[in-house]
Amino acid sequence: MEYIGIVIILLFLMLFVISRKNYSKYKNIFSCVAAFILEKLRPERLRKMIGVRLRRTHVMGAEEERERSMEELTKILSLALMIMVIAGAVSSLVLFTGRKRVSEVLERPDVGENEKTVEIELVKEKEIHAGKLSLAAREYSEKEFDKMADLAESYINTVYLGDNTGKDNIRNDLCLPERDETGTLLINWKSEEPTLISRYGVVDTANLSEEVEVTLTAEISYGDFVRNIKLPVKLVPGAEDMEPADIAMEEIKEKEEGSREISEFRVPETAGDFTVRLKDKSKDRAFLVACMGLIIGTFFIYYRVNKLGEEGKKRDMFLMDSYYSFINKLTLRLSSGMNLRSALAIMVEDERRSGYGKDGLLYDEVAVALNDIANGISEEDAYTSLGKRIGIPEYIRTMSLIEQNLHHGNKDLIKLLEEEERKAKFHNKERIRKRGEEASEKLLFPMLILLMVVIGIVVYPAFISM
Repeated sequence: MEYIGIVIILLFLMLFVISRKNYSKYKNIFSCVAAFILEKLRPERLRKMIGVRLRRTHVMGAEEERERSMEELTKILSLALMIMVIAGAVSSLVLFTGRKRVSEVLERPDVGENEKTVEIELVKEKEIHAGKLSLAAREYSEKEFDKMADLAESYINTVYLGDNTGKDNIRNDLCLPERDETGTLLINWKSEEPTLISRYGVVDTANLSEEVEVTLTAEISYGDFVRNIKLPVKLVPGAEDMEPADIAMEEIKEKEEGSREISEFRVPETAGDFTVRLKDKSKDRAFLVACMGLIIGTFFIYYRVNKLGEEGKKRDMFLMDSYYSFINKLTLRLSSGMNLRSALAIMVEDERRSGYGKDGLLYDEVAVALNDIANGISEEDAYTSLGKRIGIPEYIRTMSLIEQNLHHGNKDLIKLLEEEERKAKFHNKERIRKRGEEASEKLLFPMLILLMVVIGIVVYPAFISM
């Protein structure tokens, strides 16, 4: 899995070589590859979704909508590919810079510092066992040892039995602490029978046929001060045998234990039947960086598409605000004797002269419909297409009324539009009222904060005078 960054880069380069012949018009390799992928996958559903969202914020015909949606989709995918390739490059860099030979000489923590833990891998052919090695700090002499040793002895008597029920019934591993409760004194353990109880408390009674008494010695030390404690225990048959990897780790720990007087610890090359090496963490970092790149790239695509949707919602809100004004102007002009096409053309021209205010997007759509009629499309199809492009039920209903009454004169249409105008006026008032309520709700929290500040100002003088 650590090579995922290299796989990403190689796959991208392969796609670039294949696609460069057909898409040489693109200025960068990411757009080239993105266009190639889209050409092969043909994500028509995603393209239509992008097209719908673009059409809600831009005025365009069907062919232009298809071209612009593919351009936007290519741009989004190219940026996502760029993020993923950069992440793959960083992942590969982390992997290869970490592939230099890991030093087997470890710098021991100085006196008073916390112990350091390193990860070790036991390698035997294709078999790998992971383990952890604690590298303790250097030792030095200190006073007041006797009092601290008494406390350490009491602490040992409390914990050394572990999960066993008593010292005469040892079946499970012992809990032999390496330091006292304060972490100041070192505790070195010696076993009378290391094959039965190791100095780390590992109990091996698999080959026992009868009870055996073993004496453990706890050597409490602090520099030159030493106290020995004898702890006799009785082993009872029934404990589980140790795995080969556990035995190898015990061997490494014993070697580390015996080298604490020097500032460095050289990791042995072998332990038992295993080859010993420090774990290379660069593989994990490389995989993590590559995964982060994939996640960020995917999130960018989602963010970009979602942003288009938010822009579409704002566009719908503006169009709904313009609906009452649009119906009112259209009804007035038709009532004055104009035909429908002339009334719409004058409304578009008036909007252009006024500099395209908040109703500009609506009249751009109307202008497209008038251009379609001028280019030979029937009025019925042009007005139906206008309603579908706007995509709001009120406009679709109005365009349907217009289409149905095109060949019956303006008389019936004017009555229907007047009724629609009354409905639009009512709904417009309701929207304004609802927005006012939402604004009041947003102001409630700041008002509560101000109220708390005022209460604090009033109460504080009375509180301090008590």
